[in-house]
Amino acid sequence: MEFEAFKQFLFAEAEANGFEKVELYHVSGSGILLSIPEGEQYNMRCGVSLRGTVQGGTGTAYSEQFTEESARYLIQTVRENASILENDGEAYYHDGSGSYPELPPADDELEDISRLSALRDQIWKEIESYGNLSKTTGVVHAVSSTIRIVNNQGLDVSTKSNYVYCVLYMVAERDGVLKNSLLYRGGTRLTDIDPQDLVGSGQQKANGYFGAEQVESGTYNIVFPNDTASLLVQGFSVFFSAESVLSAISALKGKEGQYVASSKVTILDDPLDPRGVFCRPFDAEGIPAVKRTLVKDGVLESYLHSSRTAVHFEHAQPGNHHRLDYNYQSAVYPSNFYLAAGEKSLDDLIAELGDGLYVTDVTAYFHGAGINAASGEYSIPATGYVVRNGKIERPFDGVTIAGSLYDFMKNIKEVGSDLLFGLPTSFRPGAPMAHGCYGSPSIRVDGITVSGK
Repeated sequence: MEFEAFKQFLFAEAEANGFEKVELYHVSGSGILLSIPEGEQYNMRCGVSLRGTVQGGTGTAYSEQFTEESARYLIQTVRENASILENDGEAYYHDGSGSYPELPPADDELEDISRLSALRDQIWKEIESYGNLSKTTGVVHAVSSTIRIVNNQGLDVSTKSNYVYCVLYMVAERDGVLKNSLLYRGGTRLTDIDPQDLVGSGQQKANGYFGAEQVESGTYNIVFPNDTASLLVQGFSVFFSAESVLSAISALKGKEGQYVASSKVTILDDPLDPRGVFCRPFDAEGIPAVKRTLVKDGVLESYLHSSRTAVHFEHAQPGNHHRLDYNYQSAVYPSNFYLAAGEKSLDDLIAELGDGLYVTDVTAYFHGAGINAASGEYSIPATGYVVRNGKIERPFDGVTIAGSLYDFMKNIKEVGSDLLFGLPTSFRPGAPMAHGCYGSPSIRVDGITVSGK
């Protein structure tokens, strides 16, 4: 049956079975994955999650079928879960009140296989033009999703969003020696991916690593370009979840109004920013989305909250309850989480560095390695360039950068003007958080421990 008829039947059955509150989270969508240089896959998804409160308990269940039988299955399963699971206070059901922001319409070109194939072909043409990048592989992935949340308390909201991203594993070959770099670009419009810029940036890094040697172990001041910096920003984003604070995972507990980062640092979470791929006018509880300032000029202003965590903090506003899909549990996650841009260019940061390192790749991080989300300690293999007197001198590799991400935030000395959103966590297995897109400009961070020769 159609979803509307399914909803009406399920709500009536739930009421007849003594449910006080019921809510459906419905997702439908499609995906197109184009391999580079060739190959393609298509997928369709459609499903619904039921959340219900009965006899004081709350449970959830999901189904990919819209039939009377599946509706009865959902009701029975939710009832069983509600009687077993421990509930932390009364479950919240939004009533649909508040002003919902309007987002730009979804880009329908991201559902056009011919346009996406043309983009993939342009990227491969750029790769071939450099001659020694034939071993490069990658993907272009476009996703379309429509989300609707409806309950028996007055909420009925829906939104459609599209996004596209490209990941390239750049491999440069010279005299039988291979050097590599991982590149990402993405956004909510087809034009957010520029093949010339994407491939040009990747080949410059990969080809620049030939002749790389280790540097001496020690403490270095380091410049990170925007794409690499975004990975470190993703690493410390977990500290700002109110769930992490309440469970004492985050050391930011009790730090509101205090300096937790350098005065150069302002951190925001903005589900309305189309530069990141997780744009939504509401969260998974149906609460209207708003832009939030978490850190202002180094001072902690707030955490990311759901309705459950907000009751534990004065003046807290919920709206950061998210889920990856209908068959995932929701939790407090970032949306588009980023370090606000400054005024200096990347060239300015390198010139003002004097002597130090320019770290351009931390590729092991893409496999979820290197960061302890609980302690904030990190230890990540790094590749890049030695900087002498403000100029790039030679490449290096085979080293590890290490320290605490809490110290990392405090030691950010300069912030560039070139904000870029990097690879979202949900595309990286093992990452500390399961949702979110993370952005950063180029940054300079002082006092980082480097293990080399």
